[in-house]
Amino acid sequence: MKNYIFTLMALSNHLSVHSFITPIVTSVKKLNENFYKTYEPAGTIYGTHANQCIFYPGLYGTVPNELYQSFLGKLASNNLTVHTLDAKMKNSYINIKAIVYNNPTTIIAHSSGAYEAIEAAKYQDNVDRLVLLDPVNMQSGPQIGFDMSIPFMEKKEDKPIYKLPTSIKEVVIINAKKSYKWTFYPFKPPFIPIFAISPDQFEGVKKSVIETDEHGHSDILDYYWSNIMHNSLSEGLMERDELKIDQYHAWVAKEIAGYVIKDEPMPRLASGKWDF
Repeated sequence: MKNYIFTLMALSNHLSVHSFITPIVTSVKKLNENFYKTYEPAGTIYGTHANQCIFYPGLYGTVPNELYQSFLGKLASNNLTVHTLDAKMKNSYINIKAIVYNNPTTIIAHSSGAYEAIEAAKYQDNVDRLVLLDPVNMQSGPQIGFDMSIPFMEKKEDKPIYKLPTSIKEVVIINAKKSYKWTFYPFKPPFIPIFAISPDQFEGVKKSVIETDEHGHSDILDYYWSNIMHNSLSEGLMERDELKIDQYHAWVAKEIAGYVIKDEPMPRLASGKWDF
């Protein structure tokens, strides 16, 4: 019996080390009175990891990063180091460069967090990739009574055009297509209407697009919160199974990681055919 227990322990240790899922560590850090949280592979030597990412959440950065725990963890388990920033840190671009040790960095943004991502890229010449999940900008449609200053933007037939720094190699847009569809029975307007940012709004940079028909704008959130959004404002995957949402996070994270680590363009996948 004792030998059996030791065998199970040895097997468990072997699986944890050699599993396809890398163990991760989450920690809160502080730099010059600015706080940030890091999700990274376990055993990372401080300051040496090359696959650096900054994440900007939705609603112009006001959605708590804690609502994306599953997705952020999946990114880290794919050998990425991902930093989320507090409100003060977001505007401290010198400090942002410091926490990634001025390494080449990918900015990942959800929804209108794309606005902050584009703004941040303006001040950080080490940023070489933008990955935008259902990117939104309220100026990409008709004006609705307020004005916002948008970086790198020129008006071209009333359509915002973004001119990114030359350090940006490629912009990758991942669209959950239910965010853009009308539902009539029952009636429900799309969560992202005419304010979506499209690939042709970026000039002078390579662009890639991935789409999934079955998912909605809020399925990237943790299961509990994505369910609340699904049942109210933003319809998502109809099969509200926690495992299915977890697999979606794993698929998105895997594709992003492949793009960051291999520096290869992300393939356009057939709808619903995800390789986990």
